[in-house]
Amino acid sequence: MAEKFSLDVTRVEGLESPPSPARTSELLLEQFESHEKPALSTKLRWKRDIYVLAPLTVLYVFCFLDRTNIGAAVVFGLVEDLKLTGTQYNSALVCFFVPYVLFDIPSNILLLRFKPQIWLPACTLVFGVMTVLQGVVHNLAGIAVVRVFLGIAEAGVYPGCVYTISRFYRPEEAQSRFAIFVGSTTLAGAFGGLLASAIGNMDAICNLKAWRWIFILEGCLTVVVALVLFFLVTDIPEKARWLSDSERRVLQSHLGVEESSSSAGGKASAIGMSDVIDAFKDVKMWLSGFMYLGMTMPVMTEVIKSNGLGLFIPSIVRGLGYSPISTQLHTVPVYVAAAGFAFIVGVASDKTKIRTPWALMSIISGIVGFSFLQSNLQESHTRYAFLFLAGMGVFSAVVGVRKLAFAP
Repeated sequence: MAEKFSLDVTRVEGLESPPSPARTSELLLEQFESHEKPALSTKLRWKRDIYVLAPLTVLYVFCFLDRTNIGAAVVFGLVEDLKLTGTQYNSALVCFFVPYVLFDIPSNILLLRFKPQIWLPACTLVFGVMTVLQGVVHNLAGIAVVRVFLGIAEAGVYPGCVYTISRFYRPEEAQSRFAIFVGSTTLAGAFGGLLASAIGNMDAICNLKAWRWIFILEGCLTVVVALVLFFLVTDIPEKARWLSDSERRVLQSHLGVEESSSSAGGKASAIGMSDVIDAFKDVKMWLSGFMYLGMTMPVMTEVIKSNGLGLFIPSIVRGLGYSPISTQLHTVPVYVAAAGFAFIVGVASDKTKIRTPWALMSIISGIVGFSFLQSNLQESHTRYAFLFLAGMGVFSAVVGVRKLAFAP
């Protein structure tokens, strides 16, 4: 191996005398990079996926799980125990989304101030604690207040994760990673269904109902994950402990990072008013924003539709006549099918380099599924089948619209 990278300094073309020691080091490094760049690129791709994408995906899985596990809690008696009407329950859900929207921008400002390595795990720790507290509330006021703080804690998680991913990948590389990241919410639903079905057997242990255990145990698990993430989340390539010096240099070159940026510690430049104005002038941003809004509302809320997904899949399945534990198990295949379809849409979109038809196909699938779910269909197996179609359409549309908005 040593022979492979030896450099005969007396035979360098164009030099009448041996180069200086500093120039010799530069020539050796250039020769090393020219020989090893393909191997390093493959190695770096895997290292980035393991050290950057994987921790952030796990973080977002628990973010989505803690946001939507109230749907599983309803199946095990939350509404009855807290004596909530349908309107009061919907109000409790809205209490999450109002601060979730209002604190999005402030949270992003704090992200740049405290850096992702601190801010994202800290947010995870807070929404984990808020999830635990949902398990000890006794009335509408309690659940509403806790979900307000849950919304504040989760507000900057998604944009913060997207920002961090964009620091390690070029735009054309980031698209498939964003698809995996966003698609992880479907796996969160499947994981949550399995977990809730197991926790459902803990009813009356320590005089606590099963729905309380769902919040307490899933919240405690989130807190543990948050503590681990403090050691796993990386801000920028310049601070990545898992990169060697040569790998860091190759990655910076690959990303087009200037040396001045590196010497400045990778500090993000301040966002000026001109940047904000430019963003608001982007027609594609507005179009994708409205499309994304249309998709995420049925995924996470019931503000508009009476049969939302995410929060309401357990309630829909429960209405088909299944027991509480069986209901949780029957939600799992819906999420697994949605995850598979979202993956297919993401891969097909990248392979064909065509975004719009795939996004439209997903949107239409979701519309058809929701239309039949809200019809007067009585046959349970048919309604369950259309729940699959709605889930596959809506969750894959989130991926499709994301690609449509940010594709290079």
